[in-house]
Amino acid sequence: MTYDPDFKRIFEEIASDSHTTVLKSVEVGVLPLEIDLVLELDKDSQLQYLAPIQQIRECVEAERFIIEYKGPTDRATVNNLRKLLAYRQLFLIEHDGNEEQKTVPIVLSSTHPRKLLKTFHGKTHSEGVYSLIIDNQEIYVISINSLPVREENFGLLIFATKKEKITKLVEILFDKSMIGEENPKILHEEAVGERFLRYAVRWNYEIVAVTARQRGIKMSIVKENLKKGIEDIGIAEMIDELGLPKVIDEVGLSKVIDVVGPSKVIAEIGLPKVIEEVGLSKVAEVLTEEQRKELKELL
Repeated sequence: MTYDPDFKRIFEEIASDSHTTVLKSVEVGVLPLEIDLVLELDKDSQLQYLAPIQQIRECVEAERFIIEYKGPTDRATVNNLRKLLAYRQLFLIEHDGNEEQKTVPIVLSSTHPRKLLKTFHGKTHSEGVYSLIIDNQEIYVISINSLPVREENFGLLIFATKKEKITKLVEILFDKSMIGEENPKILHEEAVGERFLRYAVRWNYEIVAVTARQRGIKMSIVKENLKKGIEDIGIAEMIDELGLPKVIDEVGLSKVIDVVGPSKVIAEIGLPKVIEEVGLSKVAEVLTEEQRKELKELL
């Protein structure tokens, strides 16, 4: 799972509306130094499904958020927080020297940063939403796995890594999708369920598939959302997120080979299947020495 780039892609889709600008991988120096995401808001920005960020916005009257994501393999530390504060200052130097927009740093942490909150006497604003003071500056921390499973939090819960949390979310999303199917008039419910189910398939396919099987839901629903995800961001990106085999199952071997080339596919599924699909002459052009030996044995 490539947590960081997947988070940026999906969060951008969730946070973007006609009144919110989302900047990804924002360089703030020459190394390069990159901020994960910057949210630029105006008075009409809704932050729908991102209630914890909206709460912080109202609390401090912020117009811009510098966001750093910390996944399960990259936990938040004191040094991470200090780096985020530095990123904020570097961003302001480059983009807003007079800080005409109030700019607030937020750490989105998939795991609960208990030690950090204890060390810096973190203040609880609501379940899963905290703030702490470090070097006389305030940083907000949102613990994704600690957020209540409610629609207003869907935009962050989709990045949960706790199995029970994501399973509960997926169950609700299936329910909303089913409501939409049974009653076409409930357009809002249908849109919410299908949209976030599509994100869930991309972020955690296995839990979505297992939950569907346990509830007797047709796997065609899961696969349809997977297809939509592939259409949304493209074959190459979905391979990064889900792996070759699942994408091949959905779009076919030939399309995947057209995008990534036969060499990568051979390494994943073997030489015979690729030869059968695209022909010997095309495959022979890209074979490694080891694969050439394998081909001779096959012939």
